[in-house]
Amino acid sequence: MKKEFFLFRHGQTQWNLEKRCQGHTDIPLNETGLQEAREMAGKFSGINLEVIYSSDLKRAFQTAEILSYEKRIPLLTSEKLREFSLGEAEGKTKEDLIQSYGIELWENFLSINREKDDISYPRGESRSDVYKRTMKILNTISEETKYTKIGIATHGGTLRNLISHLSVDEQISTPNCSVFKLDYSTQDKRWEFRGQQF
Repeated sequence: MKKEFFLFRHGQTQWNLEKRCQGHTDIPLNETGLQEAREMAGKFSGINLEVIYSSDLKRAFQTAEILSYEKRIPLLTSEKLREFSLGEAEGKTKEDLIQSYGIELWENFLSINREKDDISYPRGESRSDVYKRTMKILNTISEETKYTKIGIATHGGTLRNLISHLSVDEQISTPNCSVFKLDYSTQDKRWEFRGQQF
C-alpha cells in the first residue's frame, strides 16, 4: 500500500520578515501568514486529505488549523514536527550569528554535507537530531494509523533537512506555505520524495 504525505511549511511570521532565527521560540503568524495559509488551503481543494499532523508551535498549528477547518478533518499535534531547536541562536539574525560564532559555523550548519550532520549552535539540535525525531513520527504515522493521505504542518529547516536526507542530498528552497510530497510504501518500508506540489 502507498501512503501519501503532503508536507507544508507554515505561513509568514514577524520574525520571518525580520530574518530572525525562530527555532522553538513560539512566534504566531502575522496577517500575511494567515492570508498565505488561506491561499494554500484553497490549493488543496483537489486533494482528499484525511488528517493533518502539525508541529505544536503556533505558526505551524495556525497554518494547519485553517486547512483542517476547510477540509473538516482531524488535526493532531506532535513536538517531533517542530523546527530545529537553535539554542543560543534563537532570536538572532544571520549577522548576529556570524559576529558571535563566525561564518564557518553558519555555513556548516546550513550545509547538506552528511559530514556536518552533528554540528549545532550551543544548546541547539543538530541535523542528525532533527532527522531522527522527524522520521520517528513519520514512520509511526505510516505504520500505526489507517490514514493514506496525510498533511504534515512543519517548518522550513525541518523540511529542508528531511528532504536532503531522503532525496540524495537535494538542496531545496522552502518558502512560506510551500508544499512537498513524500510517498511511503508499506510493503517496502521505503520513502520516496515526489517534489514540490505548490
